[in-house]
Amino acid sequence: MQILGPDEGSLPALPKTPLLEHWLFESPTLLTGLLVVLGVVALIAALRRKKKLAPLIGAVVLFVLAAGVYVTAGLVTTDREVLMGRTAELVGAVAEGNADGVRAILAEPFRINPSDNASGNARRVPRITDFEQIRTAIEKWINPLIGSHQILETRAGMEGPSIGRTLVRVRVRMPDGGLLGHSWWEIEWRRSGDTWLATRIEAVWIQG
Repeated sequence: MQILGPDEGSLPALPKTPLLEHWLFESPTLLTGLLVVLGVVALIAALRRKKKLAPLIGAVVLFVLAAGVYVTAGLVTTDREVLMGRTAELVGAVAEGNADGVRAILAEPFRINPSDNASGNARRVPRITDFEQIRTAIEKWINPLIGSHQILETRAGMEGPSIGRTLVRVRVRMPDGGLLGHSWWEIEWRRSGDTWLATRIEAVWIQG
């Protein structure tokens, strides 16, 4: 049985995240930590010098910058972060058998199908373009089979101001706790007003 999943090169490529936006808003820990370390170095230098004013000012500035980066990252939510949250909502609604919740996240029209390079059981996923097909699949297959789920990894990229894509790896367990399997999915999103809706869901790889 295939367990590890597809090679990294066989996963769909997402648009690259601008580095400045990533380090400032999405993953500020490294930048904040670097500024704090530099501030500590400046503070130590001030304590060792007779003329302390310049390094003390430098230390204060660095600490203020570190705090500013940390606070700003908490206040700013990027589109990629929004899409990762929407992805978690969609996966949760499907895994929990919440058909109405799934419907609220889908655009009109939408489609579900295997990706062009689908592998494993992903090749067997049927093409779905009608919500009643989703409701039937949830009632017939998902509710009886899935007891719990865990999102192992989510990636997001922006194609434009109102179009984005996510890749998500999910692990699901049966109602008795036994491992059902892992899978990779690609989801395309479109902004509709202030809301992001899923327009395309593709099965990339399903364990099996």
